Amino acid sequence: MFDSFVLLTPALPDKIVFRYFEHYLQKCVSDLNRQINFARMKGRFSADNERSLSVLPIIYESFLEQGIRKRFPVEKIDPEWDEETLKAILHLYEIESRKALSAATGDQLRSIYASLTNDVIKDEEHLAQLRAAHFRARLQALHDFRQDSRAPLKKRNIRTTHPR
Repeated sequence: MFDSFVLLTPALPDKIVFRYFEHYLQKCVSDLNRQINFARMKGRFSADNERSLSVLPIIYESFLEQGIRKRFPVEKIDPEWDEETLKAILHLYEIESRKALSAATGDQLRSIYASLTNDVIKDEEHLAQLRAAHFRARLQALHDFRQDSRAPLKKRNIRTTHPR
């Protein structure tokens, strides 16, 4: 594996990758909260939505640990999962892997990078670094959302009374 790729340019500095991560994390948190709140208040938040939120972290962790594949890695299947969870993971994994490698996602990564740095991505390795930061941000947003949604209302900085 050491000589599999010809790496002609230096990797992006960690500082730039972290800047991308922070920027995208803010967007993820905002988008996730808006989407879920809208679905809940429209009466469209279902058990399937809840299941998706619980399995997406498994998928993003797999992307980061095993790489993006066409199908969920068999070795990552947990025998404790029920049939519905396994079906959800297999289905969402294929959707997320196609989306991750799509031209639209590549364009999004390039666009955000350009807006943050006033520069263009010069290398496929740079795109891969941003893609990994993209998954880490989505994973963190899901983790934060799940942690926050388990906290009592008073501890979530949610107003339970009218401000005076």
